[in-house]
Order: sequence, then C-alpha cells, then structure tokens
Amino acid sequence: KNVENVLGYSIDDAMAGEGVQFKVERTSANTLTISVNGVKMFDYTMDGVTEADTVTFVGIQSNANSGKYVEIPFELQ
Repeated sequence: KNVENVLGYSIDDAMAGEGVQFKVERTSANTLTISVNGVKMFDYTMDGVTEADTVTFVGIQSNANSGKYVEIPFELQ
C-alpha cells in the first residue's frame, strides 16, 4: 500500500518529527495485523500457526541507519 495515501501524510515527515508508532498485533491464531500510528496497514497470515503456538523470539531491525546506533523504544504486552 502507499503509506502516504493511507496515513494522509508522508512517512518521511513523520520519521523526521516525533517518529511513528508501529504495532504488530496477533489478531487471530494465525494472523498478525500491522498498523502505523493507529492506522491498519495490512494483515499477515502465518501459514501453519495455531493457537497452541506462542511467541518465543522478538527481533527489531533497522535497515536505513548506516551503522549509527539509535534508541528504539518498544513495549511487549
């Protein structure tokens, strides 16, 4: 999706300001819902995942940082 059309503003503008809130939420046994600043972007279906499967690992990656260290606050709920 074109993020600017969905959010109503440029993601670059948001990142240059106070930043953005990315949320990954398990909305059913095999579905993750991805949102930015409270606006749903898309659903991701996880093949073969059932209610019995639990989260065992969380990773955060930044690809546009050219080796600089940044603070990425996050919260697990």
